[in-house]
Amino acid sequence: MNKEQTDITTGKQIRHLRTQSGMTQEELAGELNVTRQALSNWERDVNEPDINTLKKICFLFGVHMDDLAKEVITKMETYEKKEKRQLSLRGCCKRPSCPALRSAVR
Repeated sequence: MNKEQTDITTGKQIRHLRTQSGMTQEELAGELNVTRQALSNWERDVNEPDINTLKKICFLFGVHMDDLAKEVITKMETYEKKEKRQLSLRGCCKRPSCPALRSAVR
């Protein structure tokens, strides 16, 4: 992946879809039953829409969820892996030879 491809965020994709369809933030926010400010925050990558809202966006613009939400899905997967590691370490004795510690570090 080149630098330009990695700079494409979910927020930028939402803004692109909205502007290409000629919609204002107010119009799209109304379709999604959210505030214009919430939509603005997504487009500026301040935060991200929930999974149900992402589904609505995909339906409205006829795009696949995988294409729109790669960044969000990756963040969720990373968070889940981190949580699993932390859970596995809770009962760990934290000695370097501990099998739980070694498997969690991988």
